Amino acid sequence: MELTALPDDALVAVMQLLDVRDLLSCRLACRRLGELALHPDAWRRRALDLFPDSVRCICPMLRLAPCALSMHVEFPGSLWRHGDTSSAEAITTSKCAVNILRVLVDEHCGVLDAKALILQQHSLGRLKELRLYLLCNRQQDESLLLRTVASMPSLERLWIVTSGKDRKPTPIPTRLRITPSLKSFACDSGKNWPFIHRMLSRHAATLETVLVSGLRTPLSIVPLVTGMPNLTSLKCDCSPGIKGILGAASLRELHLVITSFGGRGAEAADVTAAADGVLEAAELLRRAEHLRAVTLEYTPALFCTEVFGADLVLALASSGRSRLETLCIEDYGGVRPSGFPQLQPLVSALPGLPSLLHLKVAADADIASELLSAISPASAPALQSVELPLRGRRAHTWLHGDAVKAAFSANPSLHIKMRFPLCGDDDCETCELARHHEPLSRRSHNQKSNLGLFSHDPKEKCLQGHSSDRPWVRVPVT
Repeated sequence: MELTALPDDALVAVMQLLDVRDLLSCRLACRRLGELALHPDAWRRRALDLFPDSVRCICPMLRLAPCALSMHVEFPGSLWRHGDTSSAEAITTSKCAVNILRVLVDEHCGVLDAKALILQQHSLGRLKELRLYLLCNRQQDESLLLRTVASMPSLERLWIVTSGKDRKPTPIPTRLRITPSLKSFACDSGKNWPFIHRMLSRHAATLETVLVSGLRTPLSIVPLVTGMPNLTSLKCDCSPGIKGILGAASLRELHLVITSFGGRGAEAADVTAAADGVLEAAELLRRAEHLRAVTLEYTPALFCTEVFGADLVLALASSGRSRLETLCIEDYGGVRPSGFPQLQPLVSALPGLPSLLHLKVAADADIASELLSAISPASAPALQSVELPLRGRRAHTWLHGDAVKAAFSANPSLHIKMRFPLCGDDDCETCELARHHEPLSRRSHNQKSNLGLFSHDPKEKCLQGHSSDRPWVRVPVT
């Protein structure tokens, strides 16, 4: 049977598997294949990473492609720095409509091109998600792009990452009428709260996910958050006034960023505010029985070796009525004299979290061993999985140690998800399986790999499910 004997739908399905260069080459085969090569279904799932250094067919691709799932562009690319403007023009004027646009701007000369691309894609009518990475040195450049996205209707998801430099607030026109559309908004610019406040105000009616942080979340956003009828997920700083979000009845997922201040250079006002924020966060967690997922992210200020709020997890368990299903504890403090002070409060809290299904703790191998030894059907009856993004050189040795087998002996239905360094030993069956797993086949021995461990009979029905994003290894316990 000849290829051309297939119906159009089948041919388009085959074309979806071709790379861009081969797909465009189909235009030269015959008229029928040439027309099908430009069919939207052959393009709509493609991710276009437009880096002129490595993609030579940018111009013809953007001239011919009718659509794509996503586009990722850096302004300016190296070719533009050397005076080649044809690629920039092809990108900013392309009629290839995308659902997701990611734009990185790191120099002044790329700002106008970035603005042109954003407006062009918005005018094509398919754009739903914009991710903007602003690494500009000039205040005017950042403000120009922020004002541009603030005035765009019909976006559903907006993520903004900035350089973190001190900026003056970006003025946003207050008379501009925008129909609320954003469902997800993320911005890490704690230096530009007026912009964040304006975006939250305009889209309060539709927002479902809000991620804002920047050392100290102002009290002014609390009434905005509590007035969002559809808000289900919130990330914010642990600041004075945080207990006010108890009024957000629809909230189900909370991510708190707890910043510790202390040591050389610490301002008294910062230390006091951080301590007050922790007290209010504890009250919030004690009373927020409606939460299903909580992340406690600990991050230290410069020169600080203390940990504020290490026992916040106890507040979650104190009522005895918690319905929490997912708990994540992240500590970016590195090596402290106090080690991992969240461990003992977490172990003490587990019996008070009877609905907990999934637990994630970023720690070193010793902490992971202590945590696993505290998990049992009595202390965590509903727990299905523990995720351990292990740190340190001993991570791989720990993988083959007694702690894992002991945990499975005590908890036969438990699953352990890990990130661990491949050891490079040809005789290591675990690493060999990780290398041959399709998504990980290109990883070298000095890279980290995702891995899943279990001990139950593979034929048994499993509530956790063995996802395809990682290889799963059965650990015999007898």
